[in-house]
Amino acid sequence: MPTVPPSAALAAFDTGLAWFSARPLDAVICDRLRRCKPNGLSDPSSFWQAEIMRQVVRYLSHPQVLIDPAIPVPNWGLNDLGKGRVAALAASKALAGTQHVISSAETKAIETATPLATALGCRNEVREAMHENDRSATGFLPPEEFEIVADQFFANPDRSVRGWETATNAQNRIVTEVQQCLSLCKTGDVLFVGHGGVGTLLYCYLSGHSISRDFDQGSGGGGCYFEFSHSMSKPKSRWQPLEKLID
Repeated sequence: MPTVPPSAALAAFDTGLAWFSARPLDAVICDRLRRCKPNGLSDPSSFWQAEIMRQVVRYLSHPQVLIDPAIPVPNWGLNDLGKGRVAALAASKALAGTQHVISSAETKAIETATPLATALGCRNEVREAMHENDRSATGFLPPEEFEIVADQFFANPDRSVRGWETATNAQNRIVTEVQQCLSLCKTGDVLFVGHGGVGTLLYCYLSGHSISRDFDQGSGGGGCYFEFSHSMSKPKSRWQPLEKLID
């Protein structure tokens, strides 16, 4: 691999430092950049690679929602319990270092992501393709019926159950979205805010497991998360309640 001339390396660092210093990003990054320059680093790209390796990526599902059969499911908002859980997370320092908040366009995901982004001093980027598995063919289903159909959805990933999007297609969609977003997020931790269904499909992909509801977040109304790295590595643990971040 060709070596970058020292003069070019220092010029690149000066440019990068000026760019970062003019933006409300983590001061620790600027400090690392300043300390790298005197070390005579021959290739500035190694600095950015190190920053990517440090990144923590989290996928958080929205918490409890206000169920209303008269309203399309994607338009449901959070109920008081769900809003309270989000407020507690936003008020904590649990997500310090997060510079990118990216959410589904569904109302409940936006209502989860927006207070967190505001508390972190960044904006929430809304991505249409991060939505939950498409269940518009049936719309709202009573809880017991929904659980039966959801079991079939996971058990038959290549088959459309009652007109639902297949699990395989939903998994490909969410994995592609996450990969595309991470390709643009070079510094700072990343928080994806979405849904239990596609979140579980993402978890299965990252973990190397076949699609299975065994890895679902379980009952309790959502508000769970898992962590992985910028390189799409295996998650550190299975779904955990968001309160684990605050503890």
